[in-house]
Amino acid sequence: MKTLVPKLEREQHYSCADQMEVVFSMDKAKLYHFKGGESNGKPVLLLYALINKPYIMDFDKEMSFVRGLMEQGLDVYLMDWGEPSRDERYLTLDNYIEWYLHGAIKTIKERHQLEKIPLIMLCQGGVLGCIYTSLHPEDISSIVPIATPVDFSGMAHSIFNVATEVKGDAFIDAYGLVPPSMLNSGLLFAKPFEAYIDRYTELFENRKKKDFVFGFMKMERWNFDSPTQASNALLQWLNDVWKENKLLKGTLNIGGRKVDLKNIKVPTFIILGTKDDFAPLEATSPLKDVIGSKVIDQKEYPEDHLGLVASTRAKNEIAKDIAQWLKKVEK
Repeated sequence: MKTLVPKLEREQHYSCADQMEVVFSMDKAKLYHFKGGESNGKPVLLLYALINKPYIMDFDKEMSFVRGLMEQGLDVYLMDWGEPSRDERYLTLDNYIEWYLHGAIKTIKERHQLEKIPLIMLCQGGVLGCIYTSLHPEDISSIVPIATPVDFSGMAHSIFNVATEVKGDAFIDAYGLVPPSMLNSGLLFAKPFEAYIDRYTELFENRKKKDFVFGFMKMERWNFDSPTQASNALLQWLNDVWKENKLLKGTLNIGGRKVDLKNIKVPTFIILGTKDDFAPLEATSPLKDVIGSKVIDQKEYPEDHLGLVASTRAKNEIAKDIAQWLKKVEK
């Protein structure tokens, strides 16, 4: 039986796969560079979540956020956090931020002979990017947080309720590495009716439309393609960042240092989705009030969480708005 969406190697999930090169790696983490951008364009680093794979930003050429940024003349880099092996099961958020992200940023700075670079970052990747910017302001020239939550009391859906019940020590003892199946189940239970009923009803209604079915299957593959998680990092995220809201309170420790969002003083362009139920406005909109930047712009788009980086609007409108904003502040 012929499959609509064949099994692909990691890089082949990207519509720009033939333009990708690895320019930095450490353990399983990789920094990709997309060679199709302008060689003298402004370099930007895209950060996505640990709990999903970043090819969603380039999985379809008609909805590719990466292509949209490249078409606007930006030189695009993308962080792929990779999947930890048994040897890396005790990685923490500190390691992801101070080892992998720091190494990637250092690489881009050296390649372009720059002192600072801009970050474009979504959701959990936005949180990691904000933490890095707070701790290393000397490396970052501007930030574009997309659907980035900072007040996790505003994340009041069922996955939050599950997270608050997690027993940390038992979790680590049982798994060491958290399997994708467990993570996928938790993410699907965030919106169970849409996950299990609405989207398959929509598929049935559009079953004779080849393009719709093909796009649906590609999205399904990504939905169920979550990476394995290092338990320590996941627990640190669930307990410190999410359950105890330490980032907002200013009590989060990374690398032995407290993270103070007021240390973020670079120009900031906050992008929000009015239809975003995963990272709702109650969780994301407070960002402008807790950072120390004097130049803060904010714009809302009628998109859900993924639509901000995987839609025709993401490619054609949001990417253009970001590029124009960067030209204004990156002088």
